[in-house]
Amino acid sequence: MRNIHLTAGWILAATMLVACHSNSFKINGTIDGAKDGDTLYITYDLGHGTPSDSFYVKDGTFSYEGKTDTTQLGVIYHKRQIDISSTFFLEPGEIDIHLSNVPEKQKVSGTKVNEQWQLLVDSINMFSKKLNDMSAQLFSQSFSEEAQVALQTQMTNTQGKMCQCIMGFAERNITNELGYFLVNLYDEQYISDSNRLKLIEMMPINMSNRPQIQQMKKILNARSNSKLSDFTMRDVNGNLLSLLTEIKKNKITVIDFWASWCGPCIHEMPEVIKMYNQYQPMGLGIIGVSLDSNEAAWKNAIVSLSLPWTHISELNGWNNSMINAYGIRSIPYTMIVNKEGKILQKGLRGQQLADAVRQYLNEK
Repeated sequence: MRNIHLTAGWILAATMLVACHSNSFKINGTIDGAKDGDTLYITYDLGHGTPSDSFYVKDGTFSYEGKTDTTQLGVIYHKRQIDISSTFFLEPGEIDIHLSNVPEKQKVSGTKVNEQWQLLVDSINMFSKKLNDMSAQLFSQSFSEEAQVALQTQMTNTQGKMCQCIMGFAERNITNELGYFLVNLYDEQYISDSNRLKLIEMMPINMSNRPQIQQMKKILNARSNSKLSDFTMRDVNGNLLSLLTEIKKNKITVIDFWASWCGPCIHEMPEVIKMYNQYQPMGLGIIGVSLDSNEAAWKNAIVSLSLPWTHISELNGWNNSMINAYGIRSIPYTMIVNKEGKILQKGLRGQQLADAVRQYLNEK
């Protein structure tokens, strides 16, 4: 929300304006590919998408208005074509939304938070397109090793710029709900633990005292402990394995959090296998910690993907002791630890992970 600085002479008038208008909102919308009478839903239940209200399209437009004294994240989506949707922030004021099944054409504007949100979405789309183009180029063409390293370095630099962009938006909006949302949305791959703590310190007291932020601080403080706690889980043969006992067998160990149902995890496995085959003779070990609930799916994935390293799981999905202890909110996710259990790096993937593994193995 806007911070308004007023001189004494304007206080009474401002109070009257706030009382009369501050909690009213109106959404003015346009939509591609919809017919008159098509139903649109609005929801603030991002987990299940349960609608809180509905309205109809007429002449390619729609509108919705009401009152709110808070700012909250919402989604408007088409009843039958759920790819026609838009994420926005409901807050007092006039909000303009354009719906389309083409992500780049979806737009929100009109209020401060939504203007900033759209700028961030446009920036992320730009970086994502660059990364996708480079990734497609890397996997579809034959390169010399030198050219591969150059392109991978370019991808790493682009990823770094995207992270800086996200952090910049979070800092500039940390006093409003967009900043709060970004702190909760992006995991360690995009906002480091130290930067997340920095953002929490910048929050207004009424925001930093929210239960979710207090819980986050506890997790971040636990993760700042550089020594890995011991966890015991069963391997594919049903044997109980101690994590700390297993990592003592290697110079360094990558703990890889994954699941058979995780598309990005499966997509990245060929590179993980390549890294393992290259560095296992030098002392690299990998322990796969699966978030599967289905034992057969977990074991079948290990066999079909030919994953030769140690695998453990509690077979309880996201309700996993390590996931909960370290506040991991998305997979794939990795930790690099030495044989004493010291956590060396967290959240690395792809070439960044391989580079870090090589660096630590080469240390005396």
